[in-house]
Amino acid sequence: EDALIKYDTYGNIDWGIGSSVYFSVNGYSDDINLKAAGWIYCDDAGVYYFRGLVDDGMTLIIDSKLLIDAPIDDHSEQYLPSSDGVATPLTQGFHEMLLFYRQGGGDNGFRLEWKKGESGTWEVIPGDVLYHSADVPNAW
Repeated sequence: EDALIKYDTYGNIDWGIGSSVYFSVNGYSDDINLKAAGWIYCDDAGVYYFRGLVDDGMTLIIDSKLLIDAPIDDHSEQYLPSSDGVATPLTQGFHEMLLFYRQGGGDNGFRLEWKKGESGTWEVIPGDVLYHSADVPNAW
């Protein structure tokens, strides 16, 4: 059954790692899957790095390219695919994004981060670059 989840008033993708946020779907907090589909906007063309700080698993697809595919792990918080992230070249403009988060049991949480270029600084992807549609500038 699909459920609508209100996650962060700022619209970024930081769902509980390192905070007191704890979420559930229709009353369930174990053995759940969340899907976020929309668009991410890049101000500049270049190589972007992505990583997730996840408890338990995630999949990230941008422009139909599988960037991260990590099944549920041993129920511990970790960077996926690694603390170095995964690189992909992106043009300036909108890019279709599909994100899956998987929660097995126990503690949960998820944070999606990015940086531009190898020497960039990691940050939580801000809500002002996330859109429902490439035509309508509404944050997730």
